[in-house]
Amino acid sequence: MYDTDDDNRAYVQEYELSEDGVIEMPRVTSGYFETPYYRWLEANTITSIGVFSHFLHPDDLLDAHRGREQSWEKLYDDFSNYMERLNKTHPWMRDITSTEAGLDMVMALYTHVHVTKDADHIRGQVENYRDSLYYVLRTERKIAKQENCTVQKIGENAYLVTVFSSTFSIGLGG
Repeated sequence: MYDTDDDNRAYVQEYELSEDGVIEMPRVTSGYFETPYYRWLEANTITSIGVFSHFLHPDDLLDAHRGREQSWEKLYDDFSNYMERLNKTHPWMRDITSTEAGLDMVMALYTHVHVTKDADHIRGQVENYRDSLYYVLRTERKIAKQENCTVQKIGENAYLVTVFSSTFSIGLGG
């Protein structure tokens, strides 16, 4: 798991490639329903590292505490509402499998982006570029011409930048 474990019983991880070659991709949240704490965890991981991972325990249906003594239909509805809310809150996030996410994560870990800024541009040079990369840009400036990337508004003064080459440029307006 990604969160801390005050009971010291869980395997707490970071997003990384371990020394033995295992891709460490901890879960952020779990279960069929939302809690205020899980929403806080979700918001923190999405806005800080751009990742969200959720795990369903197959036996939640059978465990009275974890399943809140709810029927399968109620748990299904709660989970559907949870995922619908997540998609409305962060529509820019990509739905990918854990295998795809692991490969993307390793690629991102081994790329290094050097960014330079001047009055009218942000320019990037990506070392070890392999495939599309995704970044969040926060700026109050208007987005102008883009080279080797796309910029999609995802919030107030927030943009998803998708980079398609080892070099990219984003023009900035007034």
